[in-house]
Amino acid sequence: MFIPPNYQYENAPMKTILLYNGISNWMVDEGQSEFLSNDCPVNRCIISTKTKLIYSMDAILFREEFYDPLSETGFKKNSKQIWILFFLQSAYYSGFDVGNDMINWTATYRHDSDIVIPYGRWAYFDPSVTRVEQLNINYSLNKTKQVAMIITNCDTDNQRLLYAKELGKYISVDVYGQCKGYKMNKFDNFLQILDQDYKFYLAFESSNCIDYVTEKFFIDGLQYNVLPVAFGSGSSSSVQK
Repeated sequence: MFIPPNYQYENAPMKTILLYNGISNWMVDEGQSEFLSNDCPVNRCIISTKTKLIYSMDAILFREEFYDPLSETGFKKNSKQIWILFFLQSAYYSGFDVGNDMINWTATYRHDSDIVIPYGRWAYFDPSVTRVEQLNINYSLNKTKQVAMIITNCDTDNQRLLYAKELGKYISVDVYGQCKGYKMNKFDNFLQILDQDYKFYLAFESSNCIDYVTEKFFIDGLQYNVLPVAFGSGSSSSVQK
């Protein structure tokens, strides 16, 4: 965590952060309690959702969708305000059209963001440990099926369904989901089936954007006894940084 040099922990002025899109997706409470209860070293901050007080806010945080207060209210941005753009999803679906003079900081999966926040990343539990004993586990033992894929977003930019269909000419690929025009399996208990039956999991992104790795790679792929296959991130460094 970045802590400003010469930060005065007790005498620092209180800063108010406006969650412009509301609080429902953040899983935090309004006020200062979130910083105090988590022992945040910089805790002189207050979370607010009161958009009517936008003029007095120190920072404005936009999540996933950008609603321009300048066009909606005629509000003139205070030069001392920090506007932060936060999103985890692929930029292809963000719909952002924001001038460089509006946003001060970015908080996204991209490694060139001011604050880098991917869905996940590979890291040591203890920085002092560089090697651990490698367990000799055969993850394909007793598994009877080859490749699985689950689709919840059917209309994608990178044609991942066509890729899976083409791959199916050479190896058995079972696709789970509900996309019109494709023969798919129901995805009830999908993760349990994935863990027990399949050797490979196509954790394909919905679009191929720089540094973007889908949450399916981390949440579904790495937490189960299956080998996840990524599609659009560009290189393995996207999960190592």
